[in-house]
Amino acid sequence: MKQKIKNYFENLNPKRLGLENKIRITSISQLGMGTSNLNYLVKANGKSFVFRLNMKIKLRNKSKQEFEALKIVEKHKIGPKAWILDDTRREFDNDFIIIDYIEGKIIDETREYLKTEMFSHLGELCGKLHSIKIVGNLKKLKKEATIQGYKGYSRLIIKEEYLDYINSNVKSKQLLGIINETYKKLNENLPNNKYKPEIVLTQGDFCEQNVIVHNKEYKLIDFEDLRLTDRAGHLAHIFIDFGRPFENYQMELFFEEYLKKVRINKEILMEKINIWVPIKLFAIFLWSINHILRIKNREMHSKFVEQSNMERNFSYVRIMLKRNIRFGLIDSKYSNFDIVKALK
Repeated sequence: MKQKIKNYFENLNPKRLGLENKIRITSISQLGMGTSNLNYLVKANGKSFVFRLNMKIKLRNKSKQEFEALKIVEKHKIGPKAWILDDTRREFDNDFIIIDYIEGKIIDETREYLKTEMFSHLGELCGKLHSIKIVGNLKKLKKEATIQGYKGYSRLIIKEEYLDYINSNVKSKQLLGIINETYKKLNENLPNNKYKPEIVLTQGDFCEQNVIVHNKEYKLIDFEDLRLTDRAGHLAHIFIDFGRPFENYQMELFFEEYLKKVRINKEILMEKINIWVPIKLFAIFLWSINHILRIKNREMHSKFVEQSNMERNFSYVRIMLKRNIRFGLIDSKYSNFDIVKALK
């Protein structure tokens, strides 16, 4: 693979990568791998690029969508610059994009992870993202189901994206009982009033692995799911799942910088966020189960399945169960339930 990438780069017109001289490769190394992409760091002519190969072959538009998403937000300088989209599948069996490599470390590998300054910087970064006006091509972006309101979110995302699959693939009757009991209670406790969403931009996966820090500057990577979402729902997800649930003082640090970028009534926003929190918390728990099942069923691309750290995946699903119990979403009588055994 590395030799094929080297040959591809060295046969490119340098101008396509913003270079002046003939392309000379210094090194090629594999980067972290996600569920749907295989990434290589390519160093050439003193610059660094990411060769991002789509591993979901059936999704022919995936690379194109990410490339176009990066072009849409390019002027806002919140992510890497996109240089090349190749979806011909002539040189490689998969489509791919070439983008700038953002120097730095992912946030959970830095000394400031979960420290005071992290929450302030996250507020600034998220505020910058949410302050982007939804005009022009941004209006054409896909809308998350959260925009349809509380009832729509729990039905469309939790049921169709997670519950249906889990109910078909989990053998443990007790685990299914816990899940469906909690889902029923969640729906019963949701407000009946019509929800009016505040539409903002989301990069798609605002998590530790997608926030890069370099010289105290925070940037986002992985824009393949760039879309429109609801402000409160997005913030609730960050507050509940960025490392660990935010404490009150950490949310205050976040909002101190966030509100410098956006003008909004904080009290009304927090009321909405507090309603979204249990929805997001349960959805993330279901995602962790779904993720394990899809790996076991080998529904991810082969390289990802082979390199998956299942102990870490089981640890996370255990954490999410405890977190749902701590927040009172799942009944405390299930505190000693062995979810790992139920999924193995």
